[in-house]
Order: sequence, then C-alpha cells, then structure tokens
Amino acid sequence: MAKKRKPRGSGPHQKAGRKGWYLWVTEKNGDGVPKRREIPMGDNRDEAFKRWHEMESHREEISNTTEVTVLLTQFLDYVQQHRAKATYDQYAVAVDSFGEWLKREHPGLKVNELRRGHLIEWAEVRFPLKRAGKAGGYAKDTVRDMMASVQRAFNWAVELDKIPYSPIAKVRKPGKVSRATCLLPGQWNEILVKLKPGAFRDFLVALRFTGCRPQEVRQIEARHLFLDQKPPFWTLELELVKGGQEARITPLVGPMPDLVKRLAEQYPEGSIFRNREGNPWTGAALHSACYRLMKKTGLRIGTYTPRHTFRNHAGANHAEDAAVATVMGHKDTRMGRTAYNHYYRFPTLLAETMEKATAGEAF
Repeated sequence: MAKKRKPRGSGPHQKAGRKGWYLWVTEKNGDGVPKRREIPMGDNRDEAFKRWHEMESHREEISNTTEVTVLLTQFLDYVQQHRAKATYDQYAVAVDSFGEWLKREHPGLKVNELRRGHLIEWAEVRFPLKRAGKAGGYAKDTVRDMMASVQRAFNWAVELDKIPYSPIAKVRKPGKVSRATCLLPGQWNEILVKLKPGAFRDFLVALRFTGCRPQEVRQIEARHLFLDQKPPFWTLELELVKGGQEARITPLVGPMPDLVKRLAEQYPEGSIFRNREGNPWTGAALHSACYRLMKKTGLRIGTYTPRHTFRNHAGANHAEDAAVATVMGHKDTRMGRTAYNHYYRFPTLLAETMEKATAGEAF
C-alpha cells in the first residue's frame, strides 16, 4: 500500500533516509495548476518547528483583490524582522523599486491583475541591460538578481498560503554569468611574488589556505582562535556562517597558525584581518584590491577565486568530496560538483580519469 502523505498544516516532518526537516505546502504554478511540494526547513528539529511557528504567526490573509504593494510591504516587514540586515537591504532595493514603479505606472494594481509582463517592463525601465557600444546599463547578474528578489516576495506569500500561486513565476530572466575563477597550479606562486607583505596579502593567504568565504574571514576575531589545540583551528559561529544553520571549525594549516597568532596579538579585540589603515576590510575594498592585483598580474582573480582554487586543487589531489564539502561549509557535495567545478582546467586529472575509464580495453 502506498504511504499516505501527511496533510498540509501538520507541521515539519523528516523524509525517509534524510536528516533534514520539510514542510508540505500547496501552491499553483504560473498557469494556475495546483501542485504540492515540500520546502526544506533545516536540519535541526527545534529550528524547523520554530520557523514553522513563525510562518503560522505571520499568516495574514491576502486575497487576490489585495493591492500588490501591500504584499510587498508585508514581505519586507517579515524579512526585516527575521533575517539579517544585509539580507533585508538586498531585497529592499528591488522590492521598493518595483513597488514605487507600480504606484506610478499601475496605481492600485491587484494581485490577480499582476502579470509577468509587469516584472519584465519594470526591469527594462529601472535596470536596463548593458549593451555593447552604449553607455550605462546593468550587468546580467544584477538584472537577474533584482528580478529574482521581486519573485521571492511572491514565493514567500505562497509558502505562507497568503496567495494560491505566484503570478510572476517562470519569468525568463537574463542568464547567469559566472565570474568565479580557479587558479592553475603555479599561478598562486606567481601572485605571491608580485604581492608585497601586508594586510591584503595576509587576507589572500587566509582565503587560500582555509577555503572559507571572504565574509567569514573578515569577521574572524581573536576569541575564535584555538591555537593550543592539535591541530589548531578557528571556529565559525552561527552568526559568521552563511545561512546560519550550523557552526563549524576550520583547521589551520601551513602558514595560518603563525599568521593568525601575529594578527591576534596586534588586534586582540574585533576583527583581526584589517587593511593597512587598521580598519576591518569591507567587501568593496577587497574587490578594489583584487582589481588592482588583476591589472598587475594579468590573471583574472576575485575575492572568491581562492575558495574555488581550494576546492578544485583538493579534488585534483584526490581529496574526499565529503570532507572538502565539510571544510568549505557546504551541506553536501552537490555545490562542489556544479558551481565550483573547474576541472576542465586540469587536463592531467581528466587524462587520469579517461585512462581509468578505458583501462584494459582493446584497440
């Protein structure tokens, strides 16, 4: 007999063979066809039920005749209350812009009157794509992210049963442009030769030898260091980890123990990775420093390049995928096999793989 599905509203549940918690929701796709799906609620039971209760407490009914701007306002209020400030700021740019555009071009527009064309028209007016030979415009990734932020507001409303389906689902957005790069063996040494000892060099070394995200390294303080342990490590608490679902530790290898010890003695309070003026690094300052380094070396490098290099060099040296994912803070190995995959730049590794696939075959 087929296993009976749990009805919607019964709270989070675990899937067979999976440790994560999920919640059944009923929604409709862009054509209005009802569809049931499970949304992830996290790996921890208490956190999953806490999030579910938060969703239930914010279940303010919105009918199809409610104005779109009311839904957008409720979404931003929810994000401001339950998400990090950086997350709120990111959503607010697009959602506020879309709401102001609707008030000006389509005042009083109701949820049931909203169409995909409204989102496309707003994006073309407010965030036009950069065109060759023309001044101004926005990169594809920027336009894509702005449109996705507005779509997220309606997906949120669907998850909370405020509306039956998102009227702007499946809008065709500009393609994703990957700017992440991976250094080939030997290129890291070329970079170090042209980098003077200093704050930026220390930061790049930390990225390369830990595989951490730039925003995680920026927030490391002396209190996060445990240098008397074997092996020495630093901790990444929930507030430092992307997503904030699970804390982790990062072993310190190579030059890292001596590097962080020196910086911790220099800055016993606050972030230990600081610029030459003694101020904590900002994302904009790091991007500018990477751009200057790229001009000096001729190599394409960004703030995430050391992290991508860490993942691919580990794989090329036959490190276990699950261990690499754990060190990098990924939930599983899928991210490393997709977004972080630059194996096409390692012909020796590919040749070894092909030899294994054809071993013993006659020709």
